[in-house]
Amino acid sequence: MKIHTLGTGHGDASPYHLSSATLLEVDNRFYLIDCADGTEGMLIQRGVDAAQLTAVFVTHLHLDHTAGLPAIMKRRIKYRKHFPDTSTTYVLPDRNAFAILEQWIAINGYPDTDHLVFQDASDGYSDEVLEMIAYPNRHLASVKGNSFSFLFKAARKKLFFTGDLSPDFSDFSFDIADGCDLVICELTHFPLETALPILSKLRIGRLLFNHLGKVAQSEQGRKRILSQLEELPYPAEIASDGSVWEI
Repeated sequence: MKIHTLGTGHGDASPYHLSSATLLEVDNRFYLIDCADGTEGMLIQRGVDAAQLTAVFVTHLHLDHTAGLPAIMKRRIKYRKHFPDTSTTYVLPDRNAFAILEQWIAINGYPDTDHLVFQDASDGYSDEVLEMIAYPNRHLASVKGNSFSFLFKAARKKLFFTGDLSPDFSDFSFDIADGCDLVICELTHFPLETALPILSKLRIGRLLFNHLGKVAQSEQGRKRILSQLEELPYPAEIASDGSVWEI
């Protein structure tokens, strides 16, 4: 399993960190986790057409995770003829978004939305290559919105993707993350000092921080964080846009 960190920033894109988008590559299939503005272009720069995605998983509906959805859906409708053996499933955290996205695509000149396949994230996802199990978190608790962390299983590997979490880190699914080959954890909505005592107890192969806040994006902040991460009993790193990881 290869993991391409396309956009690793938080809600405000910066010159070196665009907003959230992560690509999984498994057995010549491509799966997208979150879809910030500009994701279509990020994929093209890496030789992947959004029309060939097998599935798109969205952790929650904030714009820094979803603003690119209409563009990649349009591309699927427009260029699906080039990928006749591929169907894209859009796995979203709220069923109310299904019709809204269909309408948005239609009024942009692509009324043939019957080819768009939607699925509720809470139902999970599986195909011949990859399985996803969704675990609710409390990132949107104040507005009673749906927000999920995802566990992916593929190629005998396990990846836990936290999505955005609550400020006290209490909704980090420790029992699910424990034992995974890779944990990808956001680093915007809670102090690292709050998370470290919990993270230090994990038995995992590697920890990768993404969805980086302003502190983690600064040179001084990055150095300080990397120094703190040296205390963990496993490799821990900070993601960058355009990096590729493999488990």
